[in-house]
Amino acid sequence: MYRVSSDFKTAMKQPIKQLKAYIKLEDDSQIADDNLLINFKISCESGMCKTAMRKIEINYIGDTNLLGHTVHAGFGVKLPSGTYDYLDYGSFLITEFTHTKDRGLSKAVGYDMMIKTMVAYDSSNFGYPITLENYLKAILSVCGLELGTDLEEEDVIHRDWIIEQDLFATIKGVTYRDILVQIAQMFGRTVIIGNDDKVYFKLIEETEEVLTYDNMFKLKLEPIYGEINSVVLARTPQEDNIYLKDDASIQQHGLTEFKIENNEFCDKRREEAIQEIYNTLRGISYYPFETTTEGLGWYEIADRLTTVSYTHLRAH
Repeated sequence: MYRVSSDFKTAMKQPIKQLKAYIKLEDDSQIADDNLLINFKISCESGMCKTAMRKIEINYIGDTNLLGHTVHAGFGVKLPSGTYDYLDYGSFLITEFTHTKDRGLSKAVGYDMMIKTMVAYDSSNFGYPITLENYLKAILSVCGLELGTDLEEEDVIHRDWIIEQDLFATIKGVTYRDILVQIAQMFGRTVIIGNDDKVYFKLIEETEEVLTYDNMFKLKLEPIYGEINSVVLARTPQEDNIYLKDDASIQQHGLTEFKIENNEFCDKRREEAIQEIYNTLRGISYYPFETTTEGLGWYEIADRLTTVSYTHLRAH
């Protein structure tokens, strides 16, 4: 969850509010909503033990070509004091630009700094043996990124896992992002880019935030996922699998299996790796949902929220 002040949250939950949005360029000039900016939209899809990359779509007046440039996007809300409190979403590299000459309008599309990991793996950048934590830091250094999660402080599993040799040198087409996915699986976490442009490995985190009827224009709930009660480390396509499972939970809730396939870091040591991964993922459950809110823009991938139930909605 992005850090914003309590005043920001209170102001954003008001039925009437004044907002200021901006796109800031590398020279600190801005495309702002009081002159050229029409709107921007940030979207992201991911899942547990995967990487998340945010996409930004910007619509604005004029022909300023943002292609290849890194921009910042954010907005502010006016407080009762008359000042604006801002939330900045971090940096985005613009990869597409379209200008419609007869209308004088432009559209730019870009992605957060996860895009820096989408380059071919170079085996010459690493020495062995090396711990998984140091290997991760070396990858991020090559990509020009910084680790935001303190792996030791958060007691992240397998951070001291020893890698004896280059596991990816003979795999064609592998990127650093592909390797980050496999590290995420070893850690039992999801990889995101924070609005400080650092790399974070997140568990599903309880935010203690509640979305009520007043906060939402639309709510779509999907069937509950979990609880996870089986973890499988698989070799595919041969389906050479090892697993741990909770028979009591399966009998009570039904089987929810989390499957990790062809992880190079633990392929030959799956029996050694599986217990900690199982302990980290065991018991996770949540309701996937879609909602349109009044503009609560401070949530991230892997944030857990509480929503009112349909029964509560009908009753009120």
